[in-house]
Amino acid sequence: MCGGRAHTYHLSHTWLGRVAQAASATRPAYRTEPAGGGSPRRDLDGPAAPRPGHRRTSARGRVPAHGLDYLTLLRHELAAFQERLSGDLTAPVGHCGRWTLRDLAEHVGQGNLWVVAAVRERHGAHEPPPAPADIVAWFAATSRLLAETLAVDPATGAWTFAPPRTVGFWRRRRWLETLVHRWDAQRALGVPDELDAVQCADGVAEVVEVFVPRQVRLGRMPAPAAAVRFTATDLGTSWTIGPGEPVAALRGTAPELLLALWNRLPWTRLAGDAGRARAVLPGPLVP
Repeated sequence: MCGGRAHTYHLSHTWLGRVAQAASATRPAYRTEPAGGGSPRRDLDGPAAPRPGHRRTSARGRVPAHGLDYLTLLRHELAAFQERLSGDLTAPVGHCGRWTLRDLAEHVGQGNLWVVAAVRERHGAHEPPPAPADIVAWFAATSRLLAETLAVDPATGAWTFAPPRTVGFWRRRRWLETLVHRWDAQRALGVPDELDAVQCADGVAEVVEVFVPRQVRLGRMPAPAAAVRFTATDLGTSWTIGPGEPVAALRGTAPELLLALWNRLPWTRLAGDAGRARAVLPGPLVP
């Protein structure tokens, strides 16, 4: 998500021209355990079992998981990130190496265009041109193009790095990516802001359901030999990574869990045996 190689992309001159013109003008087992018991499970590439009281994505991707409107949430987060670009673009961004706020904006904007290519051109090739000097207008243009691209039936096919191979996948992924980076930007500028518990819980589920299996599949982390349970104390929902009964448990609010899983907070900030949990899940759990 940051600190490593930024997303790159190749886009036709049509898409790049539109952005430039606008800018110049302006597999481990896991379980999700709801409050009240139960342990829905999912195969890596199979459909998830529904959590009681929540809607899950249908086979055609028409109903957002957890009842969340991902496209609306994405637009909100892009606008919130855009607002932060009126601050000091040279401000250092914690947890992202030596990046400044400008670097972070370039990363998110390039990611926006990368997804445009994934949807419109059905590929994940990586060839990034640098962002122009007027990065604020450029970022706004990439956000508009991304929102326009994703404003189709979420069941529409698209290139993705994990199932489902649909536009709906990218609505969720780009929203959560932007949410965490919006938090990064606000922290860099010293602007406090609370994160929504239900939204963060969806982000935790994404790490458990999408990223951990992918990291194992790509050989970036070993498959866990035991299980660790993460519990959102504000929602009463738990997620278990690994097989069998948990040998370690960590507890915190859903925002704390999300930030910890994305390496924004140390695991020691969570209640429980962080040392044992890390021994079972050395990671990296996310890219």
